[in-house]
Amino acid sequence: MSQPEDSSDPMAQWRDLIGGFILAFGDIELLTFRLWREHIGAELPPHNFKERTGRVLSALRKLGDNYPQVVSHLEASLRLADKRNTIAHHPMQVQVFKHNTTGEYFLEHAITSETNDDYITDQDLKQLRAEAENLLVALYTALGYLERESLAV
Repeated sequence: MSQPEDSSDPMAQWRDLIGGFILAFGDIELLTFRLWREHIGAELPPHNFKERTGRVLSALRKLGDNYPQVVSHLEASLRLADKRNTIAHHPMQVQVFKHNTTGEYFLEHAITSETNDDYITDQDLKQLRAEAENLLVALYTALGYLERESLAV
């Protein structure tokens, strides 16, 4: 997965980070629907990611130690879910700071949520995007959709 292009346009960088994170997490969500069909069956899956993933995890755990990596990666995806909701449902804000002595301005981009006290800066977003993309590749690999050899660069 690619990292955002080095651009002088901070808004373009921000859109790239948000888009990369949302797309990777969307693929993780898609995998939970596939796992639902494979391990739970015809029952309609819950729309809520955490509920659906929790039930998939229960089904996988009942199978014993057959899916330890998948279980571990899905557990990690649950930890990202709240950040995903904050990123997807809250606008980017810009805070402007002015240095008292030099008069220089500093801009900080962030996404905040009052409901869960999230404050996600561009540095946080870079980390979250990388985490989601790495988690997606790890899930694809653990499920056999990607071969480990094909990941070597």
